Amino acid sequence: MRRMFVAMSGLALGLVLAMHVGVRAEQAQDPAVIDKTMKAVGPAFGAVRKAVDGGMMAEAKAGAQTLSKAFAETEAFFKSHGKADGVEMAQAGKKAADAIAAAANAEAAKAPVGELTKTCAGCHTKYRDKAADGSYTFKPGA
Repeated sequence: MRRMFVAMSGLALGLVLAMHVGVRAEQAQDPAVIDKTMKAVGPAFGAVRKAVDGGMMAEAKAGAQTLSKAFAETEAFFKSHGKADGVEMAQAGKKAADAIAAAANAEAAKAPVGELTKTCAGCHTKYRDKAADGSYTFKPGA
């Protein structure tokens, strides 16, 4: 049952993110577009972490591929805003997601999961505001 839930969650998140990947250049500049992507990344990454912890690598790999696409979109957003450090963080996120997707087993996926955690935290510190309800938004003017 748990595997089914994780698989279905990953599929649903993948569909949500797929609608946002391949955004036109003018949309890449819109903070509302990146905000939607980031709101989907959080649950997707949570599902990947749980899948890795549970040794469910098929689910982890599927979620990691979804994350990789989201980080490519994030990179485009930061490029459109001239934020070199944001581009680097997005590239690091994509690299970690790709490493999870390529991992031979859960043990091998743990290090890139840790790297992705650090990358997300660094980006959130600089570019995201946390609301009282725990949600995040893109910092105005960042």
